[in-house]
Amino acid sequence: MGQRAEAKYRIVAQDKTKGAMRSISKGLGGVATAMVATFGARAIASLIGNTAKEMDELAKTSRRLGMSAKDLDAWGYVAELNGASVDTMTKSIKKLSTSMYDAGNGLKTYTDIFEDLGVEYANADGSLRGTNEVLFDTADALNQMENQAQKTAIQVKLFGRTGLDMALILGQGSDELKKQLKEGYASGIMFSSVAGHGEEFVDAQLRMNRAIMNTKTAIAMYAIPALSDLGNKMSEWLISKVTGTTKVYRE
Repeated sequence: MGQRAEAKYRIVAQDKTKGAMRSISKGLGGVATAMVATFGARAIASLIGNTAKEMDELAKTSRRLGMSAKDLDAWGYVAELNGASVDTMTKSIKKLSTSMYDAGNGLKTYTDIFEDLGVEYANADGSLRGTNEVLFDTADALNQMENQAQKTAIQVKLFGRTGLDMALILGQGSDELKKQLKEGYASGIMFSSVAGHGEEFVDAQLRMNRAIMNTKTAIAMYAIPALSDLGNKMSEWLISKVTGTTKVYRE
């Protein structure tokens, strides 16, 4: 009789333990699901925010350079393929555009450089050529130069501080650059085409943050004096209870 009772107790205890473990597992499963959902939502929100900032920067930079977002994005791809940064490519294109403009205005330093390279910076009607075409021609002209010191000096003058970083990119020649640029257009067409939407998103986010800040400021303007007055009255009341005096302790 005692053995049967003990066996029955063990079976019941095992069943209760299994049931408790299943409940715990189910509870943990729910918590895990909630955690995944929470962190997943945060990751998605972070991804959207970061992508919008990249698109915003692309749209604004392309306007500053007078290039399409599509062109700038593709050149950024070329830069990264060759171990340079997008920022390096952006600064190089900006400086090249400035060099072309200065040459167009007759600044001898730059007219001489383009003449030495045999690269045309202006069209027949006097307007400046496209940056892409000038960059391709410049790459081929530099690759034909044997004097490395002269080549380096020209790169620095045409492209500024990023001239040395452009050496690997320009050293490939126009044919290879055009292939890589084509890849950049193909892989970035979706991104560059919606760059304006990213700019709108970031601007809307800025407006919303300012509205929230102004709302908080407005609330604080009304709440702080009232809370200060309440705090002072509570302090006086507590002091009167402790000391037994009703004298105002603040002058």
